[in-house]
Amino acid sequence: MPPGTFRGWGPGLIKTSRDAGKMPGELAYALPVTPARLPLPLLALMGILSTMWGGLLSPAGASQDPVDAVELRVRAMPVWHEPDDRLDIEVEVINRSTDPVRNFRLVVGVEDRVTSRTALHESFTEPSDFQPSSFPQDIHGSLAPNQSRTVRIGARAEELDLLEESSDSGVYPLTITAQDRSTFELLGRLSVPLIFYPQKPEQTLKLALVAPLNEVATIDEGGEFVTAAQSGRPPLEAALAPEGWLTGMMEALGAARDSGLNVAVAPTPRLLEEVKALADGYQEAEGVSGNGSGTQAAARTLLSSLRVLLGRRGIQRVLVPYSWPDLPALTHAYGNLGGEQINLQIAVGRAALARTLGRSFSRSWVLAPAGRLDAATAETLSLGGTRHLIASQDSFTDGSFDPESSGCPEPSASFTCPVSVATGAARMTGYLSDPDLQERLAEIAAPGHERLDLQRFFAETSQIREEAPGLSDRVVQTTLPSLWHPRPAVAQLLLTTLAQAPWLETVTLEEGLSLAENRRTKALVKRAERSVDEPAGSYWAEVRSAQELTKQFASLSPPPGLLQRLQKAVLVAQSSSWWVKAGAQELSGESYIGGTTADIQNELAKIGFIGKDEIILISREAPIELVLSNETNYRVKLTIDLLSDRLVFERRRFTERVAPGTHSIEIDAVSESSGAFPLVARIFTPEGYSIADKRLTVRSTELNVIAVGITVGALLFLIVFYTVRALRPKREGEPAAAANS
Repeated sequence: MPPGTFRGWGPGLIKTSRDAGKMPGELAYALPVTPARLPLPLLALMGILSTMWGGLLSPAGASQDPVDAVELRVRAMPVWHEPDDRLDIEVEVINRSTDPVRNFRLVVGVEDRVTSRTALHESFTEPSDFQPSSFPQDIHGSLAPNQSRTVRIGARAEELDLLEESSDSGVYPLTITAQDRSTFELLGRLSVPLIFYPQKPEQTLKLALVAPLNEVATIDEGGEFVTAAQSGRPPLEAALAPEGWLTGMMEALGAARDSGLNVAVAPTPRLLEEVKALADGYQEAEGVSGNGSGTQAAARTLLSSLRVLLGRRGIQRVLVPYSWPDLPALTHAYGNLGGEQINLQIAVGRAALARTLGRSFSRSWVLAPAGRLDAATAETLSLGGTRHLIASQDSFTDGSFDPESSGCPEPSASFTCPVSVATGAARMTGYLSDPDLQERLAEIAAPGHERLDLQRFFAETSQIREEAPGLSDRVVQTTLPSLWHPRPAVAQLLLTTLAQAPWLETVTLEEGLSLAENRRTKALVKRAERSVDEPAGSYWAEVRSAQELTKQFASLSPPPGLLQRLQKAVLVAQSSSWWVKAGAQELSGESYIGGTTADIQNELAKIGFIGKDEIILISREAPIELVLSNETNYRVKLTIDLLSDRLVFERRRFTERVAPGTHSIEIDAVSESSGAFPLVARIFTPEGYSIADKRLTVRSTELNVIAVGITVGALLFLIVFYTVRALRPKREGEPAAAANS
């Protein structure tokens, strides 16, 4: 076939080449022409006509099954290419049909460079049927149903004429098509964004990345590790293993920092407390011990590595509330006390980070989980000393995205940028996270096409840069998904590429604000919409009830360790991580609420009155004895209240500290009448929560003072009367007393 021959091998797939050796084997037809003799418009018209005829003549041109017989998955590829690079794309070909697939080829084609983010997104799901430059690669052998094979496309990038002749940097949609060589039937298709940079750009896009370290809690409200059903060990052991996500993320952060990555690290305090518990050694209820185990050493290594990392240049520490709660949800669930809950989460979190890492975390930067903020939440943060925020697009009013004023820093560019927000306390500055970058990262975190999703994320950053390639102060922000637990290799690829990509320059949050001269003023929504995953109002009612019970228990002055464990359990129940991973673990927010309530009730049940139910008073003023039992192993501060309408007490209501054991308490009382009457003795917390009560019967045997006086007086009168009479002398003439008188 002479040079310049146009060949068609299926609908919409045209290859133009100066090298006949790059042509496919079987032809639907051939039109020999010489490009030097025909004008370019005519050549293009002939290419289009050949495509149309090829589609009509091909059996695949009549119809296409919407379900691909062959699935294509990207397994590996360079993140970006330069002109002399090989494509080096590894594609897994999977036969999803019920019949063997034989005699097929992969056709690799590239489209023109995309010029907008909208066009980029369309290329992800709707690749063009026409690639101006392409080449085939035959696959020998066959694939049985559900069988797969990995194919390496090792041709040089210059094999695609479009790239060879282009000097434009950016994203070129590359389509890989599986095609039957005999019938030209389309078996499957995959679109991959190919990032092409012939030379390093002068101006780079500044990217401020936040890397949270977060996991749902695995220590229950009783302070014991739950165990994974499969391994029988605490789930954190797997995360700390050599191939675990937490170990891999720490190693990736360290290696990427060595490559120049600047990043903000936001560890969840609760997670680090649990890692510290593993490092200290643990004992489960079943007797499984972590002392001296490899996990204990791994936990210590991780805490040490994180401590060192947070002290390195280019690493910014960002404070996270203790258990990763949704801040607007706390504001709504607690009403006027919502600010108190937010401040409690932050205070407990700061203390936990200082204790586990020996590093201080300023409250100046607080990462609101999922970037969810509203006016009331921001006001609370600002009053507490927070000066900077990171917010999602949904946190701002619609008016904040007026096309004439929302671009950052130019109206034609993206809506994402450093922003300024006014609160009643002070003005806050920070970032509006790029929603498309957040969506790309969420796709990576979801199971499925991991490598393809990574490539789309990098393509998104490249396209943002190409929107306004001449700007030097363009800063965008994005945050890794909070519960994304990547494989170590994936974390390494992501973070190292961000550090080395020619079109990117990573900056810390602080650096980004100092670089951006233009900070758009935006307004936060008055009230954030309820998250679709947020539990019902009844859940929050149970959380509040458990927290109130914990506050009452605190007034007893129990041991600090016990009290803190129960208080933190309620804070864990406030975590929004439960919403995302509902049903995916042994524990849940409900288990912390129920467990905390049960533990406190069990402790309170150990306190009460014992002994007889009747008290006898033999005098008007007498002490009343009560026997109080404290079966806890610590002193408690109790308030005792006595109720009776017949007794007057020296201390009707009093507070005492009661040691463990049985104790007699005497209270001076004055009886106002005799007889039997009731006495109710009650035990409260100093805050007024009822712990126990006892109903007693008081019997007063005291005689009435007047009755006793009359009786005694009458007796004395009789005694005196008869004594006087007996002693009086007998008068003359008085008859003698009768013999029996």
